[in-house]
Amino acid sequence: METRREVDSRHGRVHNSTANLEEIEYDSNSEGDVTLFSEDDPFDDAFFVARGNGEPEFDEKEEEIVIGNKIMDRSNGDVAVDHYHHYLEDVGSMASPGVNNYRFSISWARILPKGRFRGINMLGIDFYNNLIDALLSKGIQPFATVHHFDIPQELEDRYEAWLSPISKEDFQLYADVCFKHFGDWVKHWVTFNEPNIHMTLAYMRGEFLPCHCSGVFENCSSLDSEKDPFIAAHNIILSHAAAVDTYRKKYQKEQNGTIGLVLHSPWFEPISDTKEDKLVAKRALSFFNNWISNPIIFGKYPSQMVEILGNLLPEFSRKE
Repeated sequence: METRREVDSRHGRVHNSTANLEEIEYDSNSEGDVTLFSEDDPFDDAFFVARGNGEPEFDEKEEEIVIGNKIMDRSNGDVAVDHYHHYLEDVGSMASPGVNNYRFSISWARILPKGRFRGINMLGIDFYNNLIDALLSKGIQPFATVHHFDIPQELEDRYEAWLSPISKEDFQLYADVCFKHFGDWVKHWVTFNEPNIHMTLAYMRGEFLPCHCSGVFENCSSLDSEKDPFIAAHNIILSHAAAVDTYRKKYQKEQNGTIGLVLHSPWFEPISDTKEDKLVAKRALSFFNNWISNPIIFGKYPSQMVEILGNLLPEFSRKE
């Protein structure tokens, strides 16, 4: 199997750029040979940047969303498992037992260190191209996640990231850059990984960055607005739609890939057949699963959320 680098080199295109930044324009438009699985069985693995890539200083990657005084011992993920330097070993370790699909996340801060306010970090592009080449050379299909809980610090500083509708424009641009540079060989795209978990832990309970916490949902030492998780989720839903629209209109026909998002989707059953318990189970599904899926599928939030939250829940315009 030829890798992308071999094919592209024959056509005069080389991915190892000598330029660190590229100006961009944005138009809003075990022992022995033991086989645990048959060759036809899908065997998947996954990895995400916030817990693994590390090494921001090696390729001009900027800081991801602020840690600041949120972690008492000031620990961070700058090194983590150091996938950045050990990706070839990691890919080899996956190939050995027969992994044939691998979902990884791309670091927004590594691709666009300052969001739309600065150019593309081509060394970051090179890293992911090298990773994709390594995967394909071992017969492993890459599944790329565009956003998995990380965002450039610049966007948090400028407009509080997902709390601003401006975030949609930045995410659409970032996704466009990913589709353009990786889409010829990445055929499976995830816009957002588990945004319902992200909103719950980052904007309700204060456990994930940016550590917003509301006393309505959690026992917090500092109180943020109870509207924050619903505003952030609303902007993420619109950002997903914008990225999908960009992919379908500009890339899907030529690249022949698929795109969607991943939800954390537990199932809730009533503990009894009483009307009250059935209502509780339905409400849990609405607030956890359907919070994100309903707008994407039906264009509106679940009726139970609307009834309970009232004006805490943003509204979609007819155009949206």
